[in-house]
Amino acid sequence: MRTKGQLSIEFMIYVAMATASLVVSLRLFTIGTAAQGVSIGNAYSEELAAAIDANMGYSSSAFSAYVPRSICNATIGDGYIRIGGSLLELDSNLTMADGSVCRNSGGVERLLLYRVSNDTFELSGSVP
Repeated sequence: MRTKGQLSIEFMIYVAMATASLVVSLRLFTIGTAAQGVSIGNAYSEELAAAIDANMGYSSSAFSAYVPRSICNATIGDGYIRIGGSLLELDSNLTMADGSVCRNSGGVERLLLYRVSNDTFELSGSVP
């Protein structure tokens, strides 16, 4: 009888240790997944800013680029654009046409960039 009780206590200790290990592993996994999502979002934002900068050399250009979902909440002004948590510098000032870029955000979109004045460009979503 004594051996049976000892085995039962040992089993409960092992189950408790396995449960604690599972909880810690799941917590580390969720932290890593969240950090990875932020990094991917920043990479997409930087890619969009680089595509915009590359096309600012022309008075009007159409190009395709991945537009992150956070573009709808972007803050634009004074040669900077803040998309999500990224503050990105642009070669010139930029404005966005009224929501046309947000329409298909979260995927590759055909964009139109054109010069409005000497130092300002406007970005809009063009017809595919």
